[in-house]
Amino acid sequence: MPSFSRIAATSMLLIAAIVPFATARTQARPAAADVIAKYVAAIGGKSELMKLTSIKQTATVDVAAIGLSGSMEMQAAAPNKLLTKMTIPNMVEGQKVFDGAMAWEYSPQQGARLLADQELAEFKEEADFYGNLLYSADRYASMETVGDTSISGEKAYKLKLVSKMSGSESLEYFSASTGLLLLAVQKEGSEQVLEYKKFGPLMVPTKIVLQQGPMKLMVNVKEVLLNSVPESAFAAPDQVKRLIKP
Repeated sequence: MPSFSRIAATSMLLIAAIVPFATARTQARPAAADVIAKYVAAIGGKSELMKLTSIKQTATVDVAAIGLSGSMEMQAAAPNKLLTKMTIPNMVEGQKVFDGAMAWEYSPQQGARLLADQELAEFKEEADFYGNLLYSADRYASMETVGDTSISGEKAYKLKLVSKMSGSESLEYFSASTGLLLLAVQKEGSEQVLEYKKFGPLMVPTKIVLQQGPMKLMVNVKEVLLNSVPESAFAAPDQVKRLIKP
């Protein structure tokens, strides 16, 4: 789903925490489609998820190593709109938006810029509302189960996913028992989802650890609002409108 659990950070320490199972196995691994189907059922089921039209999440963010804290916000709407925002007082303030046609990034410190090429393709992919909720097979050039492992003592199936639009690859680890996503590793980095909580029909990851070198970013989702994001949330500010060619 479009969520904080897709924010990328480098992955060395998180990957090191994954301990492979012994190579001997007595059962065949499930097909990727079956793993995804169990995940979709675990987070709410396709019929309930298709009733959603928008999701808004707000969270706190903490970088304990350097004593920084702030807030994050994500708003997503069907079929393909997305806004992400981070604020750390006196340090960072900025947002990135895809309005269904174009994408931009804006911060008071650096101004506005339009996204293009690979950066645009990847963010547009993140904005695919139902595609991300359901891991729709038509979004991927390939989906395969490539292994199983243990994450914090819990057996997980390892899927390799290659997106069709951007060509980006990810390794995603789904609990064999609950079906929930435990860890996702992109080329830019990784995320570890620690806890889930139910909001309406939707199970949402509410605690996420992002690792970047020695820095550990802790994200705690505080609020999830369903079907309440206004169209105006994705409107381009004047700074962005000036960049658009007539």
